[in-house]
Amino acid sequence: MKNLTILLLLIIMVLVFTPEKNESNSTKVTGNFTDSSTYEKKKIAQIKRPSYPDKNSIRRDSHYLSQEYVDFARQMGRLKKEILARPQNLNQGLDFLIECTHNNELTIAIRSLCLSNIYYFEKKFNIKVSEIPSNERLTQLARLVSDL
Repeated sequence: MKNLTILLLLIIMVLVFTPEKNESNSTKVTGNFTDSSTYEKKKIAQIKRPSYPDKNSIRRDSHYLSQEYVDFARQMGRLKKEILARPQNLNQGLDFLIECTHNNELTIAIRSLCLSNIYYFEKKFNIKVSEIPSNERLTQLARLVSDL
């Protein structure tokens, strides 16, 4: 039942906070942008990194969606819009998403939301991110959400 709740949460987050498909982006980015030798790190306007929700907030009442999780999903939506509006911020966004997917202190719901966004950007910008964790459950959940 808990896994079903997490899956429902992720589906709602993706559906509500994914930008519409009619947003055009003329910049085509290729290559692995998580490798520091691939791109030049310069001073780019810093993007606002989402703040992680407290892992214990969902344990307090697992039958309801924690406000912290909703706020995190909104911040992730803003991050996604920022990257789509300014592709030069892709590297910063991917750095945050990779850090999020590897953070074992976070719940599987949050980590899979971050991983599903990595999958989204891989498709959108035709890149391959090599730092994806090798957690089968996390990967399956993120793939399920990203294929919607």
